[in-house]
Amino acid sequence: MITNGIEERPHFNLLTRELDELVAQSWDSANALLVVAKELLHRDRKTAERLRERIISRVTEILENQHGFLWPSTAAPLGPGHLDPDVFRHDRSPLNAMGYSVGLEGPTDENRQAILDAAYQGVIPPVNSAEYMSRWGNAKTSSRLEKMANLIASNVRNKKRQGDPAFQLAIDEWERDLAYLKKAYYDGHYDSGLKFFPWPDTSL
Repeated sequence: MITNGIEERPHFNLLTRELDELVAQSWDSANALLVVAKELLHRDRKTAERLRERIISRVTEILENQHGFLWPSTAAPLGPGHLDPDVFRHDRSPLNAMGYSVGLEGPTDENRQAILDAAYQGVIPPVNSAEYMSRWGNAKTSSRLEKMANLIASNVRNKKRQGDPAFQLAIDEWERDLAYLKKAYYDGHYDSGLKFFPWPDTSL
């Protein structure tokens, strides 16, 4: 569930079909579309879910045109047993090749985040295939930051779905690192000024 404290719901009284009409009228405004998407989070019907998916797809398209992207969610609504396959497609990533890890034997917050700084700002080591590395983009770009954030967020979602308390330290450290990256490099740069950005609740 996406929450951000006490939310205003300016479209609370509109039917879903009326929200659909509003979406059509607001098709080029990411901010306006996200207000509708947040209202749809309070609705459980399939029509609301489909409309919300259309909005997120459209906002993603708008942001890509502006060299931005939506920050990934670490919520794990599917529960245990549903894992993100992309995380397991490759054994290594440039981040862990640079020494990034979490858990009892991993680096401190300061050292982990220094590795993330280096990965975003500079040269990353080649791992896996050339096609895989091409998805990491160049230094100091939205592609590089998006790939880093998505990798960490996927790890969080998968560990949450496994439901093992032993992973809690790792999850907490990943969450702190995502918050660090968002504040250091995303906000005001790749969010395209979204006033109503739906920062996700990371609890299950």
